[in-house]
Amino acid sequence: MTDQTNHAFGTAEIALAAENYEAQEHLLSEIRRALEIRGITIRELAEELELPEDEALSWVDGDVDLRLSQLRYLANAIDAHITYRVGAIKTHFKHRMPTESDLWKASSWESSSVLTSA
Repeated sequence: MTDQTNHAFGTAEIALAAENYEAQEHLLSEIRRALEIRGITIRELAEELELPEDEALSWVDGDVDLRLSQLRYLANAIDAHITYRVGAIKTHFKHRMPTESDLWKASSWESSSVLTSA
C-alpha cells in the first residue's frame, strides 16, 4: 500500500493553487475587457482565429485550457499584450522538488527515476 500522506495538500499549497486560479480568472477577465475595448465581436474573433464561433467563445469564456501558443494567437487577434510571470516555488516546497544531483541521476542510464518518487 502506498503512503497517501505524500499527496496531501497543505494550507500553503492550497493557497498557491487558489492564487494561480485567481490569476487565470484575472487574465481571462482582461482578455474579455480588451475584446470589448477593441469592439470586436465573437464572430469577428472567430474569423480572425479561423475557428467556429462557439470555439472562439469557449476560448474567451475560459471553457478551454489554452496552450501558450493559443493564448498568443488570441492576444494578437484582439491587439492585446500579455505578460507572463512565474515565481519559483522551490523556496516554498523544497520537499517536493528534486535536487540537482537527483536530476542528474534521473537523466543517467539508471532504471529508477527520482522524479516519480516523492
